Amino acid sequence: MYNYVYPYYYQCDYYNSTPYYFDNRNYYTTPYNFNTSPYTPYNYNNQTNMPFRQDKLGTRWVGQEKQWKWTWVRRGNSNAFDATYTHPHDNPIYATVYITLNGNQVIAQRRHANEGGDCDYVGVIQGNTASGSYTCQQGTGTVWSATIEGQGDTTPGTEVSSKPFNINVPVFGELGFTLRGTILPGGQQLQLQAFVFGNEVANKTIPMPAGQLPPFEGEYIVPVMGIPTKVKWKLIIGSDLSRRELYYRFEARYLGETLYIPGPKHQQVTTIATW
Repeated sequence: MYNYVYPYYYQCDYYNSTPYYFDNRNYYTTPYNFNTSPYTPYNYNNQTNMPFRQDKLGTRWVGQEKQWKWTWVRRGNSNAFDATYTHPHDNPIYATVYITLNGNQVIAQRRHANEGGDCDYVGVIQGNTASGSYTCQQGTGTVWSATIEGQGDTTPGTEVSSKPFNINVPVFGELGFTLRGTILPGGQQLQLQAFVFGNEVANKTIPMPAGQLPPFEGEYIVPVMGIPTKVKWKLIIGSDLSRRELYYRFEARYLGETLYIPGPKHQQVTTIATW
């Protein structure tokens, strides 16, 4: 017969079971803790453990699938990410990605894309990298891979400070282009304002691109050597995430010639700012 003289369940943490008997038949060897005792709660290694999940998700995912390169920027501590996809021959895609974890297994759901088409990604996280396969409404995909940034960077003071920039580049005399703005803390977002030959061509806040943004381009009448001349121009802005650099390249075509800034090769770029 069991001894009920001194039941322990009035003198320790709440057990979701029968009283603790002297024959050690307690069902929960680690008492469930409601933050009312010196015991540390047991953290289950799955998606219900919020600190575990936040650390794994990081602050930004930089990845690739086929020729598409993308950046997923996290909204605070949620599982929602603002996604930007770029392609050398297609228009950019902007969408929302929702990520859930179960241990090291990851499921990411792309929704609300401006070009339409939902996609589902499945894969595995290993350290600060993730990879797997995906399917989309437009058809079956192949493989994807990503680098996860900001894992564990939740301690106050660990974020990179904002980086303002203001660059004026002359092209024809004093007439040229201006780039001003700020790389926001953590290097996740970019505030950008751009003027070309006195005309504002960009004024917005966007996720930090993984590669080049779609080019800003147009055609203006510009005084070249004092003569009004039709000039076609293209301003390219992008980032090298491996070096944490924001850069630009500018092209102006007039009278059958093309001017590259920097030059002479159009592959060259100039750093705007680093973070």
